[in-house]
Amino acid sequence: MRDYLYFKDYMNRMYEVDAIAEADDFLYAGSYWRVSLVPYQQRTAVGYENTNEGIKAETDTQALISDVETKFRVERENEYRDVRKNNQYNTIGSLCNDYVRRSLDKRLTIKEENVYNQWTIISKYHYKLSSIKNGNESIKYQYEGGWDKEDDRAFTFWIRPQYNNPIGKNVLILSIVNKGGKVQFNTGALPTFGNAISVGDWITIRGTQSYNGIAKVIEVIGDSIVIDENYTDDILTTGSPSFNKEVSNNFMIYENDLLPPTQFVSFTYTPNWFIMKINDTYYKWKITQSFLKDEWYAIVINLNSTARQLGLFVYNTPEVSGSVNPELTSTLNLIFNETKSYTPISVVDNNMWKLLGCQTDLTNIRIWKKPIEEELQSLILSQYVVKDTHLTLLLDNASPQLMLQDVTDAR
Repeated sequence: MRDYLYFKDYMNRMYEVDAIAEADDFLYAGSYWRVSLVPYQQRTAVGYENTNEGIKAETDTQALISDVETKFRVERENEYRDVRKNNQYNTIGSLCNDYVRRSLDKRLTIKEENVYNQWTIISKYHYKLSSIKNGNESIKYQYEGGWDKEDDRAFTFWIRPQYNNPIGKNVLILSIVNKGGKVQFNTGALPTFGNAISVGDWITIRGTQSYNGIAKVIEVIGDSIVIDENYTDDILTTGSPSFNKEVSNNFMIYENDLLPPTQFVSFTYTPNWFIMKINDTYYKWKITQSFLKDEWYAIVINLNSTARQLGLFVYNTPEVSGSVNPELTSTLNLIFNETKSYTPISVVDNNMWKLLGCQTDLTNIRIWKKPIEEELQSLILSQYVVKDTHLTLLLDNASPQLMLQDVTDAR
């Protein structure tokens, strides 16, 4: 203690040792020293041979003095947020004191159910978005940020499909025409009743030259549909080109408050696809293992503007929902991973992140400032309480509101 440390490279600053301690001992020997530093200050007990040398020494060292509070301000604030975890613990309360959710539909069911990963509780509550009419707003968040094209992001969710009829009937494509620059499929007859196709549905297409895959329906005209794909050609490559509807869960969006609103970001999944929309571009992943009803899946989306990549990771665990015996559960299994080329683009700020009604259960909704490395994803997805809170922008564990009885007379 009371020694001085001068950092020449990069910092050119001098500090005073305030305390020292051995940390993480191994075999009764310290593996390293933990040193606490404070700003250097001139001690009256330090003497000099003459006044001129004292003045010169104080002048030389004054330029090296740095305020620790200023130098390590960012690190100190991050540590404070990680300990305080205000964007996790402050979610429980009445709606007026909810620091995460701006509005919450009273009809939305929040179910208490433990989800395990080995002996770790991943989630205690989840939103049953099927309790809200499909496409209707169920939650609006306080966080309203987009991102610049230089920014990175990561998105994580836990989803559990609840659809009863995931795949619709095959519909034969008779011809393809240009409808205002978009693609129109003409058919003999569209399905009716429970299999009817509506605007906003997603269809899987096969037997065409340029449109095979999955596409969103933007218009229905009699027995024809128009999809959100630019017209290229009208070539049919097989004798029986067809499409079928896949039940889609558009569970989270980022949009403005215009009428009709403009969606800047959206997340949708079907039994065989996961789709993310960024501004006017759809990124579509064909899942190799279908999403099954009543099974939990963990989703990680890494948006890396530096590497110009957008990656999707899908995990599952054969846990028993609500099980009181954690030994019946297993670790997370990576069942799908694919990275696509991504052209960095800005998403405007000051709009609304929302959850929509659909046929899924949802919990552990998180937006991160940085992509999550693959070797850390299983750990991050298994955290009910996030350790590195300062790296999160939005964090929602689906905690219910604290409903207290209104008592007019407390006596």
